[in-house]
Amino acid sequence: RDWRCAAFMNSELSRAVRGHTLHLALVDKLKGQSQAAFEESHLIDLDTLKDTQDKHVVHGLDSGLVLSLSKADDEEPDDLCLDLFLSLSKTKGARTAAAGSTSRPPSGAETVHSLCSTFDLMCETTAFTDGSLAEVDAMLGCPLLLFAPAQVLPAGKLAELPTEARELVCACLFHAVSWVRTLLNNFSRELVRTHDTETAVSLVARLEALAALELSFEQCAAETPSFV
Repeated sequence: RDWRCAAFMNSELSRAVRGHTLHLALVDKLKGQSQAAFEESHLIDLDTLKDTQDKHVVHGLDSGLVLSLSKADDEEPDDLCLDLFLSLSKTKGARTAAAGSTSRPPSGAETVHSLCSTFDLMCETTAFTDGSLAEVDAMLGCPLLLFAPAQVLPAGKLAELPTEARELVCACLFHAVSWVRTLLNNFSRELVRTHDTETAVSLVARLEALAALELSFEQCAAETPSFV
């Protein structure tokens, strides 16, 4: 299934749920399907990730966890992360495998393109059936699996990377920006409903992260004219 079709379908279904034009049984089914798709395609267990960490090097870039809102003394530390780095690194291999083929499952890179629309649908259906986003609020503080910042962000480091590595960094930052914007959109509406202080604090942290991500993306894109 083409990711454009999936993203468009998710957006239209979200609109229908928000407009209360679908039967409750159908909304509940969509909720289960969107949650299953999101968890299967985009979430990685951190224990599993640590066991295979030495394998996560692409174009000379190491993977790295960023944007966690957990603190060292939290009783419930992060146990999941949202993957962008590993999925987006599959782009080239997926294109090669697709040569001469008209039917194939979506690659990791393609599923990333429908990440935000899938999460939007998950939030709309959860809010519709449960009256809140409590079931998915862990995503607001969930860390992202990107590249290791120390390899890229210090001045002069980016220009030293090969083109493929810079293109991967750009793709990671582009989708990270889209993801954080999606979090802000959904949980800002949740804040209006709940007036929850913890949610408000997390949203401020995500807004600050968004500004930093957008700046990093602009800098990387300026160094990578081949990125489209």
